[in-house]
Amino acid sequence: MDVFKSLPYLGFFTAAVLAWYFYVKARHNERMALIEKGVDLSKFYSLQKKWSFPWLNVGIVISGIAIGILLVVVLVLIFPENDMLVDLAQPGLVLFGVWFGGLSMILVHFINKHRKE
Repeated sequence: MDVFKSLPYLGFFTAAVLAWYFYVKARHNERMALIEKGVDLSKFYSLQKKWSFPWLNVGIVISGIAIGILLVVVLVLIFPENDMLVDLAQPGLVLFGVWFGGLSMILVHFINKHRKE
């Protein structure tokens, strides 16, 4: 039945909407309680940092993963007669992708550390 295949998607969508709704409702109730107590809300809004998505960090990590995968593909294309290398190509894609992804995360850490100083 096709109805049962769509139930997990419907459940996930419902959970996401309800989580968002209760988050907004709790935030509203908290603000109303602060207003009733006479607290100046401008202090809270001035302390909030402007959050922006870390596009540079994500780009460096994805590039690192791609370089690791590309390295394995290039090695297989350069040495197609090496049977051991061809047999290890699939696990090598994952391992080199994870390895270079980890190296790029370390690079991102040092870039962010340098930016904060």
